[in-house]
Amino acid sequence: MVIAPGAAHENKKWLLERFRDVARTLHQRHQVKITWVTTKSDAGNAQSENWPADSLTELVDAPVPAIADLMARSRLTIANDSGLAHLSSAVGTPVIAAFGPTHPALGFAPRGQFDVVAHVDEPCRPCSLHGKTPCYRSERFCMTRLTTEHVIGSADRILNSAINSQRGLFVDRDGTIAVEKYYVSDPDQIELIPGVAQALRRAGHAGFKLIVVSNQSGVARGYFGIDAVERTNSRLKELLLREGVEIDLMLYCPHHRLGTVSEYRVVCNCRKPAAGMPERAARELGIDLRQSYVIGDKNDDINMATVLGCSAALVRTGFGVRSEARIGRSIRPEGYAVCNDLPHAIDWLLTRSAL
Repeated sequence: MVIAPGAAHENKKWLLERFRDVARTLHQRHQVKITWVTTKSDAGNAQSENWPADSLTELVDAPVPAIADLMARSRLTIANDSGLAHLSSAVGTPVIAAFGPTHPALGFAPRGQFDVVAHVDEPCRPCSLHGKTPCYRSERFCMTRLTTEHVIGSADRILNSAINSQRGLFVDRDGTIAVEKYYVSDPDQIELIPGVAQALRRAGHAGFKLIVVSNQSGVARGYFGIDAVERTNSRLKELLLREGVEIDLMLYCPHHRLGTVSEYRVVCNCRKPAAGMPERAARELGIDLRQSYVIGDKNDDINMATVLGCSAALVRTGFGVRSEARIGRSIRPEGYAVCNDLPHAIDWLLTRSAL
């Protein structure tokens, strides 16, 4: 894990000895190795007493890309400065941000789904937008009242959880797993594309959590109800299970902003390419979205992968040929592929993930 105690302004600094106490306690409880990210002027401040060999390393004046790479390979970051907190959040590693005079509601706090803002809500804050104004009180209560127990408790919950422990494969339903048919609402209409069950079984055996994610705007458009989607999804799961494929999670979005059913005529965060469905799967299954893949036949599937920061394959089944023509040369070869069907996409995925 990464400990980054520095802050741009003195007014925002949490007490150094508390960072040391947090690092020592978490090392003892979880056997994590600590990398202490600091500047040359503060080098040597990590240890107040001897640490076990190889348990703590100082990283001094490292460039931002090197820090980002370190954070991406860590289980947790604890940072004082919002810049480094955002950096950890951006690479997908949970961060505990020790916040002082600035207020999370102002937008300085990291917003990752597993990020924690450790703060004390003093009535005088925010004293300034960036903490430059000296504190006028007898002490900096926003920092001195932030206890080590508060931060350690948050860190314990993260380190004891399954966050970022699994790889996910997010697969579109219609046109990717099942034969594309116009707004499928009858379970009897579900028909597996040849070879998809065997391919999904291979991905599952390789350690991927299998999640089906589909836009089902037929609900919002009034073509069918939620119960029809549920029955159709159950039929798909049944057909796959007969072939030895167990789907870990099957998610769908019933919304559309131009729908005719008022309950579902909304702009939501779950309709692809939004990240709502994969993020829910990440929370429930402990999935590391950075190490995951998306396979689908539409532009929305590819765009969702871009939102998530993961790799994707467009298949030419369903609407895939039309989507390929629309995407054209915008697909980057290092992160995306165009494959004839789901079995070929999983061949590509397994080769790439093994590198």
